[in-house]
Amino acid sequence: NKICCNEYLITFFQKELSNLEKECLLLREELCSKDHLLQNEQKISNELKVRLKLASETIVRLEEENMHNKIDYSNLSMNYETLLKESDVLTKEALSCQTEAAKVKLKITSLENILRREINIAKIAKEQQYLLESSKAAIQLNRRLQTFGLCSHAMNKRNKANIRELQHKLTALSVNEFNKLSNNSILLHPEMENLCFKVYRLYYSFALLVL
Repeated sequence: NKICCNEYLITFFQKELSNLEKECLLLREELCSKDHLLQNEQKISNELKVRLKLASETIVRLEEENMHNKIDYSNLSMNYETLLKESDVLTKEALSCQTEAAKVKLKITSLENILRREINIAKIAKEQQYLLESSKAAIQLNRRLQTFGLCSHAMNKRNKANIRELQHKLTALSVNEFNKLSNNSILLHPEMENLCFKVYRLYYSFALLVL
């Protein structure tokens, strides 16, 4: 009975051992499978960690860029407002400059008109002065001419009287001399007589013209 019992125990333990070995093998396989899964999970986890790190860095970079963009936007907004204010100021200054330019243009036009009038007035004054001086010169010349005319008339009248008197004397003298020559029966050369006659006729004609 002991032998049978031992054999039974041995067989039982062998079966149990075999079962344990099978279970152990299954456990090993399961462990290997789980280890492989764990490795895959770790690999995936590492990849996810890398991705998470990249995503975190990207998020940080984007947040920094967003912050910079906000700062830039704020600066741009301030600059834009400043530019708007400067634009308004420049627009007002431009309008003021245009108004001043129009006023200056009107003043220039007015001054040009005044200058033209003054130039015309100066020309007219100069022409009036020239006409006045010309009139004075003409009056003086007229007075001189009148004086000269009166003097000439008086001298001409006096000369005519003297010529008339001398002509009478010459005519009388020539007639007397001619009569004396005729009475004395002095015979002259024919050419000499002709010359005396021409001289007598010439004096007589001149006397008639003067008278």
